[in-house]
Amino acid sequence: MTSTPRRFLGLTVKQLVISFVGVIALGSIWAVGLAMYLRVGFSEVPATIEPAVVPTQFSVSQAGNASAQPSIGQEQATKFPPAPTVQQFATATPTGTEAVNSSSNGELIAFTSVVEGRRDIWIIQKDGVGLTNITGNQPNAYADAPAWSPDGKFIAFDAYREGNRDIYIQALDGGGEMIRLTQDAKDDCYPEFSPDGKQIVFMSERDGNREIYVMEVDGTNLIRLTDHPADDYEPTWSPDGTQIVFVSRRNGNSDIYVMNADGSNLHLIVEARGLDWRPDWSPSGEWIVFESWRDDNADIYIVRPDGSELTQITDHFLDDGHPSFAPDGRQIVFHSNREGYFELYSLDLQDLTEVIKIETLSLNNQLPSWSP
Repeated sequence: MTSTPRRFLGLTVKQLVISFVGVIALGSIWAVGLAMYLRVGFSEVPATIEPAVVPTQFSVSQAGNASAQPSIGQEQATKFPPAPTVQQFATATPTGTEAVNSSSNGELIAFTSVVEGRRDIWIIQKDGVGLTNITGNQPNAYADAPAWSPDGKFIAFDAYREGNRDIYIQALDGGGEMIRLTQDAKDDCYPEFSPDGKQIVFMSERDGNREIYVMEVDGTNLIRLTDHPADDYEPTWSPDGTQIVFVSRRNGNSDIYVMNADGSNLHLIVEARGLDWRPDWSPSGEWIVFESWRDDNADIYIVRPDGSELTQITDHFLDDGHPSFAPDGRQIVFHSNREGYFELYSLDLQDLTEVIKIETLSLNNQLPSWSP
């Protein structure tokens, strides 16, 4: 005589065990994704405030291309071959491929993606085609935080190769070696090219805490721009090269600051009890977009460089972050886990309901940067 399996809540014991294992697996995937997303390791607890009014339209006028020459500190860095000279870097032309053209023309998005245990810099066209791993021919360097050169031919990023994170550049076609620009025992992260392509601003821990530095594109002429016991990090140039927006904890929380390109006239523009970080300047110079945790999760806000007209532009119960402007200023790209994993999305600033998912190969795609 065949025995009847014991059931609980209408399920057999075997079915209950399988369901339990499935729940644990899904929870593990979510936890890993969250840990990678918050890799900087800050512990602020977001506070709740009333969201600002959502606008229907933003100005998208274009700005000039003036350059800036920071001059304080004048600390000299050692040259690390085979870094190119400023002239060589400006005139080099990588050999492009059909999928990865040597000129980006505002059509490409660079981002960090984790595939089969590797953390690499990938690029994809804004319409979701031409997915290419540009650091895949290198040993796994846990590459992160890509930033475009103004001519769209090179990408700077930080990578972990010899016991710490340093700044590297690589040609867009991915055929060459990663060129190492910094070589310090402490971490150097979050590089950004100046609008004239001659300098790179970045965050470094080489003096005991996170500060903002600038150097030539060949790694020479290192200059320290900030000097504070609290952390300063995630710098980005204004489109005319005269100012730098960055994040600082000098008031006890991560807030948005602006300073002149030589480190002078430093001032607070956005302050909240929640975490504000990952800023990007609009091509017109009229707006700064950033990620904020002020309402129990990450959403994207926009503000004038003087701190006025703070406006929330995404409102989702999961996390939207790391926004980057398109070169025409009419769209942004950002990462979000709104479908349960981190993927890339674009948003039309003329119509904030127009959110488009950009399909990739991974369940962990973050830190997008729109090409010039």
